[in-house]
This record gives sequence, C-alpha cells and structure tokens, in this order.
Amino acid sequence: MRQGQQSDGKIFSNTERGEIKVEIIIPTLNEEKTIEELINNIRSCLLPIELSILVIDGGSTDRTPDICKRENVRFLVQKGKGKGNAMREAVEQSEADIVVFIDGDGTYSPSDLGLLLEPLLKGKSDMVVGSRVLGKRQRGAISIFHNLGNKLFNRAINFAMKSSITDSLSGYRALYKKTFSDLILFSDNFEIEVEMTIEALAKGYKVLEVPINYSIRKGSDTKLDPIGDGCCCCSCACTCKVL
Repeated sequence: MRQGQQSDGKIFSNTERGEIKVEIIIPTLNEEKTIEELINNIRSCLLPIELSILVIDGGSTDRTPDICKRENVRFLVQKGKGKGNAMREAVEQSEADIVVFIDGDGTYSPSDLGLLLEPLLKGKSDMVVGSRVLGKRQRGAISIFHNLGNKLFNRAINFAMKSSITDSLSGYRALYKKTFSDLILFSDNFEIEVEMTIEALAKGYKVLEVPINYSIRKGSDTKLDPIGDGCCCCSCACTCKVL
C-alpha cells in the first residue's frame, strides 16, 4: 500500500479477519482539542478486522475524560505517572491480540493503521514502527533538537544492534501483545519507545519500519522536555548497553 492509503481488505486472509483482535491504545493528558477527532478517524478506517479503542489517561484536568465517555470508548485512569507506565498498564488491561500505540495529540494519522498492521498479519514482522523519517512530515512538526536527538539514538542503536532503524523515538507502533509482554521495560516516560526498540532487537524480534504521515501538534502544549527526556533516553540506552 502507498503511504496513507486505506486497506481494501485483500491483504487479510479470512482466518485473520475472524480471529485477530486489535486494540488502539491512546495515552492522554489534556487532549480535549484532538481526542474526539482522533477517535472518529480511527472508527472511519476501512479495515476488515475488529478494532477497539482504549484510552488511558494520566489525570487530565480538561474535558478529555468527558469526551471519551461520550464517545463510548473504553477509558482508564492510569495508576502510575508517565507515558511508559500508561502503556504498560493499558496492555495489562487489554484483551486484544495486537496492540497499536498512537499519541492523542493528532500528530499521527489513523489512515496509516493498515500500513502498521499488514506486516504483522502477514507474519513479516514482530513489531512495526511508523517512521516519520521515511514518511511525509509537515514542516515544523519535529523540532531541530528532537530531530538531532533521534538521529543520535538511531545511529547508536544501529551500530550496537547491526540494524537500520530510522525513527527509534516514534510513538506510533504496533505489535502482538505477547511480544510486548516479553519485553523487559522499566521506563516510566517517553523514553519507553527507545527501550522498546532496543529490547525487541536484543531479543531477536524482527522490527520493521513503515513510512507514515506526521503533522504539527494540534492540541495542548507538548509534554516533551527536550533536555530531560533526552537524558532519560541516554540513560535508557546506557542501561541497555547501546551507548
């Protein structure tokens, strides 16, 4: 499929359609400006497979919880703090075979879901990562500092793991729940994406990247702390013996 193209259903076998359950996990924190549109866009995807949506919230003080409840999606309030904790808690509560992580700020496009799911359903990959580097990015969507940090981590990972990763920091990725559960993940915050990539490669899982669309953040101010999160990612990489 071309970038951004909806699946026509031919990529899935009848067996896959009937047996595999997919859950879209959305960590949120004050995303009232974007969460409703994101939920509706996910529901509009033309995919011949069962999809469910699980929103796990980090304590929003805006209308995010009310919107999610009105849209009748499964809504959980996370117990710990940070995106890493949110992702682990959500997977523990999910009954799906495949979990897809997507941010709630409208930067990632649900129209690319088919691109992430196809390699998994065809047995070509164990984890599929949406690469903003390989895809089409809206101008200004990624800061210079974030872009430089991403390149640094990618080069370190590729050197250590003999891989060819282009976007280790991507928050748009899909994998089987059993694969996620097999990864040893300690990160509480945004560095969990780097940790997932390193852990999957270290355990011999096949990590595939697909080109995706990436837009400027539409909702609240970014939760990223370039210096703090960068240090956490470095610590994560050192712990995993990459840096």
